[in-house]
Amino acid sequence: MEFQKVESYMHKYAKKVLLDWFKNSNTFLIRGKGICTDITIGWKLEDSYCLEEYPVHVSEMYNSLDKIWKTKNGTAPDWKLCVDAHYNPAFIFDLVLIENEKVKYGFEIFHKHKCDETKIEKIKYIHSNSGNILRGVFEISAEWIMNQITIPSYLYIDTVIL
Repeated sequence: MEFQKVESYMHKYAKKVLLDWFKNSNTFLIRGKGICTDITIGWKLEDSYCLEEYPVHVSEMYNSLDKIWKTKNGTAPDWKLCVDAHYNPAFIFDLVLIENEKVKYGFEIFHKHKCDETKIEKIKYIHSNSGNILRGVFEISAEWIMNQITIPSYLYIDTVIL
C-alpha cells in the first residue's frame, strides 16, 4: 500500500505554529470539550524536542515510542522509508513531543476531518500494549491554532484520545 500525503495549508501551517510554541514554552494547560478541570502538561526544554509526521511501529523487535527513530538529518522517517526497512507503521502522529528519547505526547491536528475510529483504536491498542509510554494523545483544531495571536497559556483540545 502506497502512502499518499495530502494536507491543506491550514493543517500544514498549524503544525508549524504548534511546533514553534513547543520550542518556546514548556508548560500548557489543556482545556476543551469534555475536560472538567484544567490539566497541565509539561516537559523539560533541555531534554525535549518535537518531530513532525512521526510513524508509530510497535513489534517484538522495535517500539518507536520507546526508542526514537530519526533520519540522518534529524527528522522522522517517512512512510516509504519505514516500509522499505520492513517496519509497517500502524499510524503516523502529526506531531510528537519527545522527552528523554521517548514519545511523551502525541498530537493530531485536524482541519476538515478528525481522527477516524480506526486510528483512535490503533492508538489506544498500541498504548496499552507497549508499556503505556505515552502520557497523552490530543486532537486539536488547526483553525483554533491559527486564530491565536501569541503563544497561548492553554491549548484548546477538541478530543482527548488518551
